[in-house]
Amino acid sequence: MRLSESDRLVLTLSCWDGLTTDEIAGVLRITPAAVRQRLRRARTRLRRPLDA
Repeated sequence: MRLSESDRLVLTLSCWDGLTTDEIAGVLRITPAAVRQRLRRARTRLRRPLDA
């Protein structure tokens, strides 16, 4: 897979495990704003090859 481990982790926690932004922030020990930014970037990276 072309996604980084960091991208896969945040997407897995969100989509597979169903955690909220605040819960992911607690797991990763980062702010909820950082989680939202990582999710947005990871989803964009995931979407690019699918749109091609």
